[in-house]
Amino acid sequence: MVTLLWGMGQRWVDVAAVQDALERDWEISFAEEDRPPILPEFVDRAVAGYLARKYASVSGYDAPDAPGPAHTRNRDVVYHERFRSLFRGRIEQIRIYYPTGLRGDLGAALARFPGLQIVAIHENGGNMVTELQWTRLCERLRHFPELAEIEFASDSLTDAAIAPLLGHPQKITIGYGHLTPECAKIFATMPRLATLDLSGAMRATGSEWTPSEIKGLQAAFPSVDVRAPQGD
Repeated sequence: MVTLLWGMGQRWVDVAAVQDALERDWEISFAEEDRPPILPEFVDRAVAGYLARKYASVSGYDAPDAPGPAHTRNRDVVYHERFRSLFRGRIEQIRIYYPTGLRGDLGAALARFPGLQIVAIHENGGNMVTELQWTRLCERLRHFPELAEIEFASDSLTDAAIAPLLGHPQKITIGYGHLTPECAKIFATMPRLATLDLSGAMRATGSEWTPSEIKGLQAAFPSVDVRAPQGD
């Protein structure tokens, strides 16, 4: 029993660490399903209702008159996810949407989950997560033993930022970024790579990949499934 309670408490702390590393911390998914299957729906609903009433004064998303900075809003959503984490088992995927910047070391927070297989981070434009922060995150992710899939989208995602990934992972999706054709040299350092999806990633010039550039990517690693939009 002590071990079980310790594990539940540790998941609360670990989930909180990821949230606390973000400027906007309420759109994070820690599993395929929102409510853990072992958590009764009526309990989940009751806790959600209590938290909504308790934190009603700081509700609000992106409206100009929303109270306080992003990390002070929607505390009901944030604490509800921490409550749900008590009932989750091993967390193997974390998906973060629209963080609008970092407040802490996100890589260190994610490292609390050694079984992570999927990490997805989608920005909403504006270079709010800097190139240096992306680089440091990729340096951390390189050491995750079970990481298989990465999905990133950010204006400040550059060749240099993804370079530290080296041997990881098996699948990379870049929703959008600031890559150049030179990124082929970086992806070629990833022997486990099986799928490279650049279907939404524009080159640094802001234009789509040309057929010759895509051929260059494919030639660099012919066994990889390379997907990219083609310009003229």
